[in-house]
Amino acid sequence: IRKNAPFQFASQNRMVTADDYTSVIYRNFSSYIADIKAYGGQDADEPKFGIIYISIVFNESIADETIEIVKTQITELVDKLAIASFEIEFIDSKSVWIETTTFFQYNPSKTNFSASRLKSDVSEVISTYFADNLGNFDQSFRRSNLLSDIDASNDAILSSRMETKMQQRFEPTLNAQNEIVFTFPQEIAVADDVFNVVTSSYFVNNGRTCSIKNKLGSTKLQVVSGTDVIVDNVGSFDPTNKTVSINGLIPEGIVGNVDYLKISVTPANQSAITPSINTILLFDSENSTATTVVTSAEN
Repeated sequence: IRKNAPFQFASQNRMVTADDYTSVIYRNFSSYIADIKAYGGQDADEPKFGIIYISIVFNESIADETIEIVKTQITELVDKLAIASFEIEFIDSKSVWIETTTFFQYNPSKTNFSASRLKSDVSEVISTYFADNLGNFDQSFRRSNLLSDIDASNDAILSSRMETKMQQRFEPTLNAQNEIVFTFPQEIAVADDVFNVVTSSYFVNNGRTCSIKNKLGSTKLQVVSGTDVIVDNVGSFDPTNKTVSINGLIPEGIVGNVDYLKISVTPANQSAITPSINTILLFDSENSTATTVVTSAEN
């Protein structure tokens, strides 16, 4: 509905508002596009006036060569139909993954299912929620909605709770210094003396398997291996500005069959995550778990 809504000027094949750009482009190139978001430069994180940003998620089957051709055709279409002389700039969408740690109480006397079966079913409920409600622009995560789905999935499940994290990824240059700043869609939790607010997936540093964690009670980031601090300072995080800055990280390799590192943070508000303007929220099932808690309670 959003993509095909008959905006006043778009229905006349004219581009005036950002919504017009979205509607006209999608209507003409819908066979290539999974989702699209157009917005004025004044709404960007770093405002830039006189420009329209266009962020497109192309269908997975579309080849890179075809994508470049389509972008050229879009530019030509905009030149013909745009009322104002705005420049357009294609900008990649940004992905933010959600990690969930779920605990649910169930009464075994109320079901014939085993604990492992219930755990599998709850994991499927979680995956279905993300598949049905996230993965496109302007789609937010609501923890309460997901917990309601879990509680309703089986009469034996009496309650559930969930911890959530936000995650971004990057491909580091091995054996060289890496510097990168991540901006998350909402504020990050304040450092405390109990839990690490910022963590990473594993990599090799100085011949040891390591990860990045913030020093407890501090915004400083360290490279650690177990309880050993390998590098005392590789950056910091800013809860209010929603950023994680990595400086001088020199990984020698990445653990696992991937070429990227995951940077995970605990949000200040875990109950709801709303994406920024060209961000898409996704689900990281590998970093998510579901745990059963047995209870004899009846309700």
